[in-house]
Formats: sequence, structure tokens, C-alpha cells
Amino acid sequence: MSDDRGYLGSPEFKEQRQRERLCTAFVRSVSDRGYEATTVARVAELSGCSEQTFHRYYEDLGDLFRDTCSHTLQESRSATVSAWLTVHGWSERLRRSCEALLRHVEEHPDAAKAVLVTSLTGGIEVAEHVRETVAFHERALVTAFQLHPTGFPTSRLTPRALTGGVRHVLYLKMREGGRRLSPLAEDLHRWIECHRSAAAARLPIVQREPCTSHEAAFGASRSAPPLPRRSLSGFDRTDERAYVIETLMQLMLQERRDTLDDATVARFAGISTARFLAEYGGLLGCLEQLLERHVEEAGTALAAGAARGRSWPESVRLAVLECMRHLASQPRLTRLALLRLSLVPELASARHAALPQRIVSCALDQAPPLRHGRSFVAEALVGAVGELLAWAVAGEMFDRLPALGEHIAFFLLAPYLGGEAAAASIVASAATQGLGRRPSLL
Repeated sequence: MSDDRGYLGSPEFKEQRQRERLCTAFVRSVSDRGYEATTVARVAELSGCSEQTFHRYYEDLGDLFRDTCSHTLQESRSATVSAWLTVHGWSERLRRSCEALLRHVEEHPDAAKAVLVTSLTGGIEVAEHVRETVAFHERALVTAFQLHPTGFPTSRLTPRALTGGVRHVLYLKMREGGRRLSPLAEDLHRWIECHRSAAAARLPIVQREPCTSHEAAFGASRSAPPLPRRSLSGFDRTDERAYVIETLMQLMLQERRDTLDDATVARFAGISTARFLAEYGGLLGCLEQLLERHVEEAGTALAAGAARGRSWPESVRLAVLECMRHLASQPRLTRLALLRLSLVPELASARHAALPQRIVSCALDQAPPLRHGRSFVAEALVGAVGELLAWAVAGEMFDRLPALGEHIAFFLLAPYLGGEAAAASIVASAATQGLGRRPSLL
């Protein structure tokens, strides 16, 4: 007892309590005002601490966001691990962990919203926290599959895909208010479990982690050419639009261009800001046009691939492979659509899933009745596909996208056919085309 009293009066306990109050205040401010309107002064006021105390523990709001993510994730981990240990049998343990995860999110909506929703609109300040959140949940799923009695009974990319899928579903639910999550637990459990497949475990892949620096992971590509610094006076009117778009793309893909504005783009493009806004829609208008064009072209590739299939599973596989080849042929647009737009808060929340959504919509167009994850599988698949694509693009693995397509096809088919049948259909489709050994993701 004396030891407890000693700790409660110690500087360590005081620091812990102050950090917790600051994290709670940050979550409250983000919930009330949004991340962009949250300030150090507001957090200090809500926490009952001084700004001096804030800066004793945190460098800035981004640093506090990291601590808030860590605190939220630790609580979530404790809830799921406790649930896992209360029962026996792999499937039942997975079920209880799914229930505990959703219940925890349901009981802490503001914290979950900060981690799951704000993280998509906070720009580069929170980019690393997003990766930490994804990696945390992925490691938990890896551990769960490793504890299966038969070993690791699925594709090595399954934990990454499932993490992206669950995160996207929760993101959508939190935007709607985050209520009534618990009833999704059974479908979540069945959706995760349907990916068990010995055949999928043999799909060739050697996994590596993506780049970890802010610049590499969010599109400051090594292949981005120097920014042009010439006048547009020698260009025809038909060339000007292409030149303006090209300038915008290069600015977005270069380092230290995370706070672009209309005036900067107009200056580099050699036109006035007024003309850039009036004729091109400004920064946001141009980016929307780029994304829409890229998604439409991907849709054309998907349709062309699907038309060659002799069955629904084969159509899904061929559609995805054709789309992956198209994305690989357009590396800068693909990087911009999947990664750099996360740095534009006005577009990120509404458009970050546009490309994965088109892939999933095409694949599920002629799908049979669902067998697993009925209540949310379409939304989960959008997140799964998006996470896999972002991982490959961040790692500069454009030449490996066709190989990744085999795994994406597996994740699209598994909820409808079951894991073994989905993997078997992919292997059979590849064999009939005489493709031989498929390249692996290195």
C-alpha cells in the first residue's frame, strides 16, 4: 500500500496523468472542431494544463497526435488480447477478439474518430501516425494467423488486406456517428476467417516493407523529373492545358510541395492566378480532373480484362490483372491518386478510395450471393484493395503490380467462393493461359 501511495505522488505518475489529460483534450477538440481548427492553446485549455506543460511533453500537435494514437491503440490491444485469452479454440478466440475490438471503438467514438477519420485528412503531419496505426493492427493479425493450428493458412498479404478493409469500414461507420458497431462482429469474424486457404498460402510472394520516410512513402519519387521553368508564350492554346496539368503533377510529386496553393501552381505554369482559377478550376479542380481521368481509364482496362473471362472468377482475375498493368504503365498518376492526394485534406476524405472503389465495383458486378461478411464486405474490399495498392506504390513496386493482382483477385473472390475455391480458381485461370510461373513481389 505504501508503494502505491508513493507512486501516486511521484513525478512519473503526475506526468502520466498530464499526458492522458492532454490526449483526452486533443480528442475532444478534434471531435468538436476538426483537426485543422485544433490549436495548442485549445488543447491546453480543455486539459486544465498550461501551454508550458504541453511543450514540456510535446513538440507540437503532430507529436501529441502520435501519443494519442499510441494510447488508443494500447487500450484497443488490451481489450482484444484479453478477449482472446478468455476462451479456447482459434475460431472462437478470433470471434471474441472481433467483438472486443468493435465494442471498444463503439465505447470510445471520439478517440476512434480521431485515429480513423482525422488520420485521412490531416496531411503529412499525421502521415506517419497512419502508418503506425496500420502496422499495429497488421502485426496483431499476423500473430493471430501464426497461432492457427495449421500454421499460417493464407496469403502473406492477408493481414495487410484485412487491416485496410477493417479500417475502411470503421472509417465509414465513424463518419456516420460510430453507433451500432457490435452487431457487425459476427460478419467481421466470418470475413476474416474465409481467407484461410492452403492454396493461397502458396501464391508466390516475398513481402517487404514500404519506404518509411515521409517523402518516399508519400510520393516524392526518385523518378520525378525537374520542374520546368519556362514560359508558355511559345505554346498553342491546346498545349497549355496539358502543360498546366503536367506542372501541377510535378509539383505534387516533388519534395516539400505539401502546402501547394493556387498562386504557386499558376506561377510555375506561367499563367496568372486569376486565369488558373477561372479556366482550370484551381488546384482542387485540376486534381479532381486528374483523378477522374485516371479512374475512368482504369475502368476501361477493367472492362477489357473482364470481357475475356469465361466465368465470373476468371473475369475478376483478368479484370484485375489488366487494371494492374494499366496502373503500372502510369506510375506518376497512380502515385498521385493513391498517395499524394492524402496530403490534400479537401480531397482526401471524399476521393481517397475512388480507384479501389472502381476495381471492387467492376469485380462484383456479376458476383454470386455472398457467403461471408454480408453486412459490410463491399466496403471492406475497397479498403483491402486500397491498402495493398498503396503499399506497392509506396514501395516503388510498379513492375510487380501484375503479381499483386493475383492476390487482389483472391481477396475479391474469397467472400463469395470461400478461400480454397477462390485460390483454386486463380491457379486454374493462370494455367489455362499458359502463363507459367508468375513473378513474385520482391
